[in-house]
Amino acid sequence: MNKIMLDKISFENIKTLDESFSKHFHDTYTLGITYDGFFKSHNLTKEFYFYKESIRINNPGDIHSGQSSSWTHANFYPTVELLSSIYYEIYEEYKTPYFINHIIEDPTLFSKLHDFFFAYFNNLDTLEIESQLHNALS
Repeated sequence: MNKIMLDKISFENIKTLDESFSKHFHDTYTLGITYDGFFKSHNLTKEFYFYKESIRINNPGDIHSGQSSSWTHANFYPTVELLSSIYYEIYEEYKTPYFINHIIEDPTLFSKLHDFFFAYFNNLDTLEIESQLHNALS
């Protein structure tokens, strides 16, 4: 992975959000962590409740909507190209990742993603940011 691939990625670092989102989708993945507050997300068939220290994942094209309350979170929107490239670097297999679970409760993974977001939002060295991303996604 190189810096150019990360430069194409959108990031969010939201301190507090009280908002409703109408149905929409992204051409990218959505991968985020909730620091505080609450977010209720609806996809075509289920509702998901995201709360402190939960991890959210949407695949490209997943239609979703939702409501937030005092929601503090960080998101990034990796492209299919980026996640497929990292998957190959880790597993030496070409594959487009597909996530079945939209919510993950894993304190270790949360911590690794937090470290990645911390490195990114604090403009640490590019190698450190990429290392933290690989560490989280592996």
